[in-house]
Order: sequence, then C-alpha cells, then structure tokens
Amino acid sequence: MYSECSRKLLLHYFSEEYLEDNCCNCDNCITPKVKVDGSEICIVIKTILATYEKIWAEIVKNILIGEITAEIKSYLYNKLDTFDCVGEDEMSIVQPVIGSVLLSGMLKKEIENYSVLKVTKEQKREKIFYQTLYSLW
Repeated sequence: MYSECSRKLLLHYFSEEYLEDNCCNCDNCITPKVKVDGSEICIVIKTILATYEKIWAEIVKNILIGEITAEIKSYLYNKLDTFDCVGEDEMSIVQPVIGSVLLSGMLKKEIENYSVLKVTKEQKREKIFYQTLYSLW
C-alpha cells in the first residue's frame, strides 16, 4: 500500500498546493500505511520515457501489469523492458504510485493533450534522478 496525506491529494486534484507532508488530521496521516521503495517510481518514469511521453496513466498501468490491449499491441509497447514487470502482489499499488509521482511533481499531466504524462523539466535536470533511473535500465 502507499499513502499520502488525503488533504494534500484532494487539494492537488483541484490544482491547489498543500506544502505540509502531514496534516495530522486525515486518515492517512493518523494511521499511515507502509510506503513502497523508489524502484516502483523509477519503473513508472522509465516506462513514460520509453514511450516518448505519449501515454496516459491507464496505459502505463497496463504496460506494467502486462495487459495487452489494442493500443499496446499496435505501438509495440509489449516489447518494452517494463512490460509485465509488476508481479501480481504489486498490481494494486501501480495506480497509487502513479498518483504519488504526479503529486510529488516528478510528473505532470497535460490536460489539454488527453492527460498524457510527462516528466517535468525540473525533474529532467536532476542528475541524481538520471543516475537512479539508468541504474535500473
């Protein structure tokens, strides 16, 4: 499971920013869940970069869990290294990980472009980000 402050998630949904990590008031802050390690985040970002940042969250999820859809087949996303790399026990965390990566500012959704996921310019400038990402390649 993965948990973020519910207040932060809700405000982010409405394009507002909550700077605190813990509001000490919501369900997730009062009883936090176990957090995932960073490898899942790197796999999500690696998948987005491997598809030239032209996919949205549902397709990322389908690639990671190994679900073959017409779109995945036609664009040969099933040939990616990250295709079917998430085990059955981790399937339930894929969507929350994508959401938390968006919330953290590593990714952004281009609403005017079918909600395509893009790695933010700030994140692309981070040297540590690329060192971590390429160590998984």
